[in-house]
Amino acid sequence: MKNYVAYLRVSTQEQKKSGLGIEAQREIIRHYATIDGVEIHQEYVEAESGKETDNRPILQEAVEFCKVHDCILVVAKLDRLSRDVEHIFRLQKQLGDRFKSCALPNSDSLTLSIFAGLAQ
Repeated sequence: MKNYVAYLRVSTQEQKKSGLGIEAQREIIRHYATIDGVEIHQEYVEAESGKETDNRPILQEAVEFCKVHDCILVVAKLDRLSRDVEHIFRLQKQLGDRFKSCALPNSDSLTLSIFAGLAQ
């Protein structure tokens, strides 16, 4: 059975404290996991700008967890992962098929590149 690792991101600490956006992302991911018949094994929550790509320790921790435990990193929407096309593709290269966006469940490289560009 495959397991999901949920990654949720907001832009500010205030949004994180208030739950603004986090609960909506969490609900989307829970719903997606239920439909897919998959368990959410771990959850990572980060408050960082989506344009910041170098200082994302929680995201890196989630990626490493997925690699070690053979889990799938799942985000509610692509822009919650990053707003930088290059960063999204580096993450996809690291994770391969162990990455899902609830908003793009069956995306290929072309679809991902289009939506990554829109997120940027």
